[in-house]
Amino acid sequence: MIKMDLSNVDIALAKNKTLDQSVKDNIKELVVIFNKTFPEVSLDNLCINLETLKVEKASSYVNHFPIDYNAKLNKLTINKKELEKANDTRNLLMNIIIRLIVSKNGIIGFDSDGSFLALNIGYIAGIANMLVGNEGDSDIYTDEIIAANIFGKIIGDDILKEAFFTNNPSLIFNKINNRGE
Repeated sequence: MIKMDLSNVDIALAKNKTLDQSVKDNIKELVVIFNKTFPEVSLDNLCINLETLKVEKASSYVNHFPIDYNAKLNKLTINKKELEKANDTRNLLMNIIIRLIVSKNGIIGFDSDGSFLALNIGYIAGIANMLVGNEGDSDIYTDEIIAANIFGKIIGDDILKEAFFTNNPSLIFNKINNRGE
C-alpha cells in the first residue's frame, strides 16, 4: 500500500461532495499543522475517512457537544447552537482531525473496547492543545490530559504514541505486564 501524503488529502477532500469548500479548507489547514509536527504518522486512515465522511446537524437535545465524531458511522455531528458558544472552534476541529487520522474500522487510537476511553480523550485533547492551543476559558478535558501525561511517563511516551497512532492497545498492556521484569 502506498503511504498517503498531503496531496492525497486534497484528493480525498475533493471526492467528498458533502463538505463545503470552507470546511475542506479548514480541514486541510489543520492537517498541514498536524503533518508538520508528526510527519511520520500515516495519513492513510484520514484519506479513507475523508472520502466518505458524513456531516449531520444535531439538536441540543440529542448531542450536547458542539462537534463530535462517530468513528463507527464515519459521521461528524455539529450542534450549531453549542458551536456558537464554543470559545475555540479551531481546537475542537483539530480534535476531530486527530480522530479522523487514527480512526480505523470504528476504533479511535488505543480505545478499542472502552477501557482506555479517558486516556484516549486526554491524549487527543493534549495533542490538539499542543498543535493549535486552546483559547477556551477552561479545558473540559484537563483531568484526562493530566492522566494521559502521567500515564505516558509511567509506560513511556514512545509506547503511548505508538499505541495511539497504530490503534494497538496491546502495546500498553504488554508494557504494563512486563514492567517488573
